Amino acid sequence: MLFWACNAGPLLSLYLERFDDQMTRSHLNSKFSFLRQEVFQLFVLSGMLTFVLWSLLTLRQADEEQFRFEALSRCRVLEVAIADILHQGMVPQIAQIQQRIDRLVQNDHRIVRLSVIAKGADGRYVHIASSLPSRIGKPANQEDLVAISSGEIIFLEEPYGKTGALDITYPVRDFDGKVIALLGYTVSREFHIYQTLVLGSLGLLTFCLLLFHLWQARMLSRQDNEIQKNLRQQLEAEESLREMAEELHRAKKMEAIGLLAGGVAHDLNNMLVGVVGIPDLMLQEGPLTPQQQKQLVTIRETGIRISDVVNDMQTLSRSSAASWEAVDLNQLIDEYLISPEFIDRQKTGQIELVTELASELSVVVGKRTHLRKVVMNLVVNAMEAAGSQGQITIRTLEQRLTEPLVGYETIPPGNYVRLQVQDSGPGIAPEIMERIFEPFFSRKVMGKSGTGLGLAICWSIVHDHGGFFDLPTSHSGAVFEVYLPASGRAAASTAASLPAVLPRGAGEQVLVVDDEEVPRQVAGDMLRSLGYQVLVAASGEEAVRLLDTEKVELVLLDMMMDPGINGLETYRRILERHPGQKALIVSGQAETVDVDEALALGASKFLKKPLSLHKLATAVAAELRQKD
Repeated sequence: MLFWACNAGPLLSLYLERFDDQMTRSHLNSKFSFLRQEVFQLFVLSGMLTFVLWSLLTLRQADEEQFRFEALSRCRVLEVAIADILHQGMVPQIAQIQQRIDRLVQNDHRIVRLSVIAKGADGRYVHIASSLPSRIGKPANQEDLVAISSGEIIFLEEPYGKTGALDITYPVRDFDGKVIALLGYTVSREFHIYQTLVLGSLGLLTFCLLLFHLWQARMLSRQDNEIQKNLRQQLEAEESLREMAEELHRAKKMEAIGLLAGGVAHDLNNMLVGVVGIPDLMLQEGPLTPQQQKQLVTIRETGIRISDVVNDMQTLSRSSAASWEAVDLNQLIDEYLISPEFIDRQKTGQIELVTELASELSVVVGKRTHLRKVVMNLVVNAMEAAGSQGQITIRTLEQRLTEPLVGYETIPPGNYVRLQVQDSGPGIAPEIMERIFEPFFSRKVMGKSGTGLGLAICWSIVHDHGGFFDLPTSHSGAVFEVYLPASGRAAASTAASLPAVLPRGAGEQVLVVDDEEVPRQVAGDMLRSLGYQVLVAASGEEAVRLLDTEKVELVLLDMMMDPGINGLETYRRILERHPGQKALIVSGQAETVDVDEALALGASKFLKKPLSLHKLATAVAAELRQKD
């Protein structure tokens, strides 16, 4: 299970990355293929349309050339006939020419006008014959005279109805090459309508195909855009899935660590009771030499540090016991900076500490012990990064975000209490930025960094409180910023101090219930040294029977007992026989549902093993002094 919890996330992420690459390459290849086909089809259709238009233009030009050629050929034939007739004489020639003109007009409906201009008897140029009787005998106009004198063929294209016509002024020459007459020939054009319709239809069809293709290309482009949009959404969903997989992987890793910690916490903390408690008793009893006192203190502190490792692992898995309350972050920082653990660490070097705490700061609703651990771990991390001659700056500020702040995390808008811890060390290398909060990831010297879970614990606690981390860039050292939701209430001034001497009892009788011999014996010895009378029971059943014959002021009750009934069931049975019986709950594990239920039944407080003499003395004295 631990193997899959630690490896399922990376395997899923690798699979999704390969799937994304394949999808992207496939989409790009299909897109390029689609574009190539589109360009080729557009090229073919454009070529077809160009060919049809060129064919229409070429046919029109060919028809025009053929029409001109036929008209000139007919004029040439008429020229020979007219020249031959005029050579025979003037009087009969007019009748012959008119007959020839009439026959031509009757046989060819395209002829619009056919006239012959020659010299009359008076020597002037007149219309001697014409297809239009009204023009016979009319004198030639100036343009005709110019044409006769120049001897050139004149083409005049002018509209004639809807079809149009071709007008030719053709000089008639005799056998010597002299211009003796002028032929006016107007013929209407006759278009090849069927050929034009076929080619026009083909052009129209090609144009419609081109329009259809362009419409189809537009629709395909829209579909392609829709596919790209869907693909982007799919990639975004896959990216979200990858992030969820990474979060699941991290959560599974935390869960595995939490299960491991929960499995050993009870037994390990029971073992540590003697390591922490017996040195306390020996230091109280005395007399001891300074060397012996130092050795006992070392043993006790070692036990406490081992217990801290277990607590850190439970905190990392968000399963440690703590109650939610209003916490003044400034007060929490001040308390830590005057604590023995910070002072002891500060003695190892000459680190300059600078605090810039906001004068007015809203409280944060959270677990006080956990938030203190965040402050402690960030400060310890900064001290180790700054070295023996560095500087640490601690700042607090209340900040309102009106829009999301995109940094190491995306912080949504809202009111926050910001904690900033900055050191003068080398800073955070970019290649380890993403892994800085991973459990057990560290580049520090072995034996110098506490439990090795400091930043991972901070990450877990901050997110458990609905907060966020940011790691802004800095020219000097690393900067860790914590954003915790502000409650909007101002912090109340409080002063807490430890009692100068341990509170002692006045012969009250206390029952110690624990299934482990060492914790039961050590707790009994501690209570006797404080002036209490002590009864002990090795199981819940024994405690219930003992209370039927003995009266005690307080029960010190372990929650985890096996075999037999557990602490919760024991306390229920005690209350059934002795309502209102005072009790303190003790356990080596984190606060559980059973602990919460026992507290709801009337137990006053929960104490975490291993118990120190001061912790036990304070809790017992406070409970006994309360009035029923």
